[in-house]
Amino acid sequence: MYRWINPEKGRYYHAHLDNDLFGGWTLVLAWGGLRNRRGNMQVNAVSSYEDGLQRLQAIDKRRRRRGYSPAGELSVPL
Repeated sequence: MYRWINPEKGRYYHAHLDNDLFGGWTLVLAWGGLRNRRGNMQVNAVSSYEDGLQRLQAIDKRRRRRGYSPAGELSVPL
């Protein structure tokens, strides 16, 4: 699981690449506020594990550009 936090804006962002029951891969995204219960979640099917890793790298780049910093344990190095 990947997690980013933007302390200035009080926001978080999670991304998780998971194998579904049918052998496919899904990218689970969740985001919201650190000080409230607002947020949302999205589940996207990806064509392969490699495609999912590429999407995670793109998300990491975008999160860092927007002021987020990595937080917590990362299971796969970016």
